[in-house]
Amino acid sequence: MTKSRSNLSSLSSELIFLKKKLDEQVESFKIDKYQKPLDRLNESSNLVSKSWSGSWMGYHSRVYYKEFQPPPSGAHFSSEWGLYDNMGYGTRGYWKEYDFDDVQEVIKRNANFSDFKEYKEISKSIKKTFENIQP
Repeated sequence: MTKSRSNLSSLSSELIFLKKKLDEQVESFKIDKYQKPLDRLNESSNLVSKSWSGSWMGYHSRVYYKEFQPPPSGAHFSSEWGLYDNMGYGTRGYWKEYDFDDVQEVIKRNANFSDFKEYKEISKSIKKTFENIQP
């Protein structure tokens, strides 16, 4: 076997080995212990997003319908008028500006999710593995 073919074979074997190590790391994260809480967090986030004003402009980006409930028929948030009372024109319904941290807490509470500490540790482990395999 020529030297270049030998080097290519060695490189191929190394890449297969490294792929296997990364696959093991990823699979360890996919178990129900980790995946189910993330799924609940995603579902909770989707529910809360239904109550969002839909506007990215200034404080409007922090406006949600009352108690993070989906707005009922007839409720409308006006990105033109915001929360200002304009004699029946523009925004209709019970919209409220919420602090960003409050929105996150509602999402986590509804998902029965405490914190990301364990996920951050796993992420660091995967990052370290990835960094160690780079040439």
